[in-house]
Amino acid sequence: MIDHQVGTNFVNGAQTDLEFRNAVRALAKSAKNYNIPTLITDSVPQGPNGHTMNWITELFPDHKVYHRDGVIDAFGYKPFADARMQQMGVVVSPWYGIAADWQKNWTLPGADGLGAIFTEHLVHYEYVGQAQRDNLAAAKAA
Repeated sequence: MIDHQVGTNFVNGAQTDLEFRNAVRALAKSAKNYNIPTLITDSVPQGPNGHTMNWITELFPDHKVYHRDGVIDAFGYKPFADARMQQMGVVVSPWYGIAADWQKNWTLPGADGLGAIFTEHLVHYEYVGQAQRDNLAAAKAA
C-alpha cells in the first residue's frame, strides 16, 4: 500500500527528508519492478494534506487512487502501524530488505532493475555496482 500525500510527505521525523524520500521512491520502484500488487490511497486530498505525490501516480499510471473520506488509519502513523503489523506477525523491514526478498537471487529476472534502484537510492551501493561493472569488464577482456 502506498499512502503519501504532498502535505505529509516529510513529517516522519525518523529519517532525513532525503533518506525518507529515497526509501519511499525505492520501495515503490521495487514493487513495480516485481509486479507486486499495489494499492494507492490518500485521505481527503482536497484538504491540507493534498493529493498523492505526483511521482507515485506517474510510476503507477494504470492504478486507481482510492481517496479515503477522512479516515486516517491507512498505516500512516508509524508506531501504530508497526505495533499492529507486529501483532499480526509481520517483521518490519527496511525497503531494501523487502526488495531483496522479492529478488531472491541475482540470477533471476529483475536483477538489473533492482541493481539500478539500489544504486540510485543507496549511496554506498554505488560502490558495489562499480565493483561489479569492473569485474564484468575484466571477465570480458580475459
